[in-house]
Amino acid sequence: MQRAILLVVLLAGCEPGASTNTPTSSYVSMDAGVLPLPDLTVDSAVSQDGLSCPNNFGLSCICQPGSTRSCYTGLPSTRGKGQCKEGTETCDASGLKWSRDCVGEVLPVTEICDDNLDNDCDGEVDEGCVVTVTVSGDCTVVTCPPKAPYPVGCNITMSGSDCRGCVANALGSSQVYFKEGNQCGSSGVTGELYCSNVSKGGLNATNCNFNKKVKSYVTAPGSCPYDSGNGCNPSCSAIFCDSPQPVPGSSPACYCDAACKSNGDCCPDYDTTC
Repeated sequence: MQRAILLVVLLAGCEPGASTNTPTSSYVSMDAGVLPLPDLTVDSAVSQDGLSCPNNFGLSCICQPGSTRSCYTGLPSTRGKGQCKEGTETCDASGLKWSRDCVGEVLPVTEICDDNLDNDCDGEVDEGCVVTVTVSGDCTVVTCPPKAPYPVGCNITMSGSDCRGCVANALGSSQVYFKEGNQCGSSGVTGELYCSNVSKGGLNATNCNFNKKVKSYVTAPGSCPYDSGNGCNPSCSAIFCDSPQPVPGSSPACYCDAACKSNGDCCPDYDTTC
């Protein structure tokens, strides 16, 4: 009789609608089956290189979270030169990467003139900077300063009537000679000479400009081609003469005709025949 009662009780627990105490499960039903939920807890782990860092789902850390190291994002050849210096980057909280910011680093910038600093970090100070030197006087020698010894350009006005001008400068020399025509003192030569501490190959028609029809760029003052037979315009002859006028201060007397003078011409071998 007691066995029959026990069987009835067990069966009653399985009847539809019967209440059961089902324990909480860590499994969830998915289409592909029943899979465990991920463990979202972060535990301390040690990577292969011995650094202690968060587990990160099995990924090995590359650095100690919060640790720092030096960094530099510029060209390696500029690192630690002139004004350039390293910065600092920090390992992030995951231990998986270093910060993208290199805090405190100083990178190369365009050279700043006259500050006595190596701004572009190439080992030179104030290189390429241009110093302007005033030019005044015909047949005059102008010298670039020691801190910028190389002539790299000019902008000159020669106010005389002769159509010829000459600039003499030996490559590597800091001295430049300016002359108009073949008579010193017959012109006012004014303007600017540009100097640098970096040589650019000397003075020539592309970087040294002056207002003459016939321009000469030579290496020495004695090479300026100004003898009495070097006329500016060989076509200037007696048949083109028109009211010849003597050139003030010329000796022997040099006459310029109006037609040729309009070209800035004073040619001893031609005008004196008018």
